[in-house]
Order: sequence, then C-alpha cells, then structure tokens
Amino acid sequence: MAFERLKQWFAQPAKQEPQITGRIQRAGQDRKPRADSMNVRRWEAGISNRLNSQHWNRVTANHINTDLQNNLETVRARATAEIANNPFVDGVITTHITDLIGKDGPKLQVQSNDQAYNEALEAAWNKWAACPDINGALSLVDLLRLWLRSCWGSGEYLAQIVSSPEGPRLNNLRPQRLDTPWSQPDDVVLGIKLSKTGQPLRYYINEQEAAAFDTGTDYKALDPADVIHGFLPIEAEQVRGVLWIACALEAIADLRDYDTQVLDAARLAADFFILMFALDPNQDIDPNPDPVDVRRREITQLPSGWDAKEIDPKHPTTSYVEFRAERHREIGRAAGMPLMMIRSDSSDHNYSSARFDGQQYQRVLQSLRGWLERTLLKRLVDLVALEYVRLAGQTLAPPADLELVWTWAPMPHVDPDKEAKAAAKWYGLGATTLRDICAAQGRDWEEVLRQKAKEKELLDELGLSAEDVIDGEDDKDEDDEDKPEKSPDD
Repeated sequence: MAFERLKQWFAQPAKQEPQITGRIQRAGQDRKPRADSMNVRRWEAGISNRLNSQHWNRVTANHINTDLQNNLETVRARATAEIANNPFVDGVITTHITDLIGKDGPKLQVQSNDQAYNEALEAAWNKWAACPDINGALSLVDLLRLWLRSCWGSGEYLAQIVSSPEGPRLNNLRPQRLDTPWSQPDDVVLGIKLSKTGQPLRYYINEQEAAAFDTGTDYKALDPADVIHGFLPIEAEQVRGVLWIACALEAIADLRDYDTQVLDAARLAADFFILMFALDPNQDIDPNPDPVDVRRREITQLPSGWDAKEIDPKHPTTSYVEFRAERHREIGRAAGMPLMMIRSDSSDHNYSSARFDGQQYQRVLQSLRGWLERTLLKRLVDLVALEYVRLAGQTLAPPADLELVWTWAPMPHVDPDKEAKAAAKWYGLGATTLRDICAAQGRDWEEVLRQKAKEKELLDELGLSAEDVIDGEDDKDEDDEDKPEKSPDD
C-alpha cells in the first residue's frame, strides 16, 4: 500500500516541483547574513557580537568637548597623582622637556634687508625674554618649561598678558582656573565664550580658585587679545587640550600596581614565609597559636602532628623585565620617545639602531618646536615689536622681507666627526647654507662670522695663524679605518 502511494506521488512531478522550488527560494530569502558573520565588505570592527560587546560597551560617539567636559577634571587629578608619586613618569617628562627646550631655549634671529631693524628687534626680544614674568622671577625658558609640563599633566598652558611700566608681562595661570560660570548661557564651552564660527570671544577665569582671600567676585572675563592659551588639537572644533599623558595613564597605573604586587610576593620569599599544616584533620586547632622561631643554621623541631611548608611565590618571573619594557614603551610613545630615551638605557641598542631611534625622536621634537614657533613664539615677538614701536615714539613698519629664524639646542650626535664631514660636503655642493648649519648646532650664523672676524683680526695682529693655535694631527681617512692592515707579504 505504501509502495503504491509513493508511485502516485512520483508520477506527479510537474505539480510538486513549483511548490518545492518556491519553498527552497523562500528559505534562502529568510536566511539573512548574521550580524556577527565575516561576510562584510569592510569595517569588521563595526560588528557587535558576544565576543567583543563587553570590550566596546562603553564606547560613544561624543564630541571631544563633551568628553573633556565629563572627564577632564578626573583625568587631570589622576595624572597629577601619578607624576607626583612615580619617579619614572616624572623622569620621562623631565627628559622630554629638556630635549625639547634645551639649556637656553630658542634663540631669535631677525632676518631682513633692514639691518638696523633686525638688531633693534633682537635686542628688545633678548631683554624681554630675560624676565617676562609679571612677578620678575621667571625667564621665558622657565615659562616654556612650566607650560610644557602643564601640557603633559593638564593638556594645555594658560597665561594672561598684563601691561606694566616696563612693558607687557605674562601672568602664568593654572589651566584649572579656566572654567564656566554657572550663570552663563550655552555659548560658553569649558570656560570659553565662542562665536558661531567657534572663535573665542571671552575667557572666564575663576578668581576664587586661586584667591587666598575673598575678592568679591567669582569670575573674571578676559579678552582673547590678553590671553595666551595653547594646546595641541586632535579634533575639529576642539576648545581645550587633552593631556599628553592621558592615553598612557592606565598603563602607568597597571604597571605600578604590578610592581607593587611583584614586590610583595618577593618579600614573602625573602621573609622565609612558612605555613603550618596539621597532619591529623581532626586535630584541635588553636585559634591563637604560638609562633615557632626558625633560627639560622639550626634544625628546629616542630610540635607533634604538624608539618611545615614554605611559600614559594616564584617572583619576579622570567618575563618580568620584558613585560615592564613593553609597558614602558606606551608611556613615551605618545611623545615619540624611543625606549632607550624612556629608560635612559641603550644597552640593548647597537650604533645603527640607536642612531635611527634618535633620528625619529628628533623629528618629533622638530615638529613640536615648529608648533611652538607658529602658535606661541611668533605672537610673543609681535608683542615685543609693538612695545619697541611704542618706545621708539614713531611708526615703524616691519620690513617686507622680514623673517624670524629660531635656533634650538641640538641633540648630541652619536658621531660628531661624521656629522661635521657631512655638513662640509653638503655646503660644498650648495645643498645647504651656513645659516642652516649653524642653526643645526644651535648657533647664530651672524655671531659665528663676527666672532671669526674678531679672531682673525687678533691672529693677524699677533702674527699667528689658525694652525699655530690649533695644533693637532690630521684624522685618518674614514675609509682607511675600515680597511684591514696589509701584511708584509702583500
């Protein structure tokens, strides 16, 4: 009976085929690609599934100003604590500032066809930079160091331009004082009143935050022309700075906690920590047992029914040093600082790797120096130039070909002889100038030429030559040093 029924069913393929085909097609249409499948054209990181949802659960698309509004105060407090309590982090910041600013800071060379204007502006700048602080205590180099340290710990620097009988002066302010009054409208963002295009119109400084007595006012509104506010923007329409150390704070905290835990484990082993175990599980345990002294070079008899086991924490582990080195990279990576500079240790570097890492670091320093020249130093020079015009009592238009050239302290070269030979070679080919060569050494080329002229004049007066003053053997040819010595048979 069943066989006959099957024969009848197979005898009608034309009627059943469309139904089966349609069912298969509908089943294929119902099977849409899963959200966590790998069949995507791009951006697999945009897919949420059970494996990554926990990692990205707190991610938002907030504008950076919103994140700064919500987290800036907390991040600053944590950064201040880590810098104050972690000598490694403080050393990294100090090294970076020292490499960036140098001993004497940037030196100004005013270049134009008007030599009188050049010399007058340079003299006015040098006099002003010696003590621009309103309190007469800090030079411009000192202020630059404070401002860069503020960029690490606060994300920005802030100062007020104040008029005085001696000329314009700078009142250094804590960035935390730039705050939004409660009574201000919505166009005030993070303490700055903005225009519709995002241009600063007012800066609100919290007076009570720094006052040691009641000033009678909570906030002081400053005009942007009287404010120096600098930070490195990382997003469009950003109004406040992000801490340079912010992205490494979690790594710093983890590493310091890990070091503490490793030290605690090592102390257990150093203290000869021993636990006593009862051999009989039914033995009565004294809640306050007397300790057993373990004396040096003696066999101590344990109480009957007890066994002793020493705790062996096995710390530090064999990978402890490598782990710390990898986490140390994260601390200085945001500033482009290589590991050998972060740890002040080049023992794992050869000549080529140390030179290559140093060159990368110097490019980052040059970029930051260019940022300071464009956004800060140029404005300060214009401020001094206006004061120079005021003191001169006449209208002095700057020369049309005016150029400001800044020289910074150079990083020490690994091989000064090779650097000098390379500079002489490029100068001979016309690919560089004496100004550029001197600037790379942190020297003013005009001062170098004047000094050479004075020395030549004195040498001629005394009947001497440069060879008489500098008496030294000629260096061997660089190529000859690498060649093996020939044997007598050759």
